[in-house]
Amino acid sequence: MTAKADTREAKWGSRMIELRVRFWTDNLAEHKGRIRPRHAWSGRVVRMSPNQTHGISPQNPRPFNSLAEMAVVIERVLAEHGVKLHPTREDSPHPRTMMQVIRTSAVRRVEALPDATVGVDEK
Repeated sequence: MTAKADTREAKWGSRMIELRVRFWTDNLAEHKGRIRPRHAWSGRVVRMSPNQTHGISPQNPRPFNSLAEMAVVIERVLAEHGVKLHPTREDSPHPRTMMQVIRTSAVRRVEALPDATVGVDEK
């Protein structure tokens, strides 16, 4: 089997394509220059991280105004940088909202946890 013409050697650590999602935290605290820990506005920007191996140099960040809009903006940023996504086995032919994806993922993580009662002696 021959390698595809569009493949290239990639060192560990440079194979992944990375996006950054930034949430603003300004104007949530009463005083200027202060923050409320773990509080942020529900929207702001998605930014592509640079990756020389993939030939990606970031363009301007794209804003979003809500979590529901964030998935659309992520897809737009990937497309603008020429990134083609291939479906995973978990992808369904039925579109889901970002919150449905997050909830499904959270349920799978909880189901994968070991039973908390294992090894506990009952009296």
